[in-house]
Amino acid sequence: MRTERRKTPRFHLDQLIQVGPFKESYVQARGLNISENGLLCETDEPCDVYQQVYAQISFDIGEKHRIIQCEGVVLRNEKHNRKWKVAINFEDMTDENRSVVRSYSRNRKSA
Repeated sequence: MRTERRKTPRFHLDQLIQVGPFKESYVQARGLNISENGLLCETDEPCDVYQQVYAQISFDIGEKHRIIQCEGVVLRNEKHNRKWKVAINFEDMTDENRSVVRSYSRNRKSA
């Protein structure tokens, strides 16, 4: 049986996001799930494990539209069919961005 190692629950996320090694260049990705600590997304091309990345994610919470920007590190990169599943650990999540993720997660099912 697999032991759960996550410190915070993940919530379903189904949207296009931007992930890139630099703030000037991005790879389009589909967000699969998110927590206050990290993100799982799907891309057409691999990201290097331990690569520093910058992510920009938008949320519709009620009638408000919020965008968070954060940096993280790629922890896992696995090929599934023709796509890459990329796990990112957030490294600099601000309290304000953490609050946005928390607000988003209140209306979502755990992943």
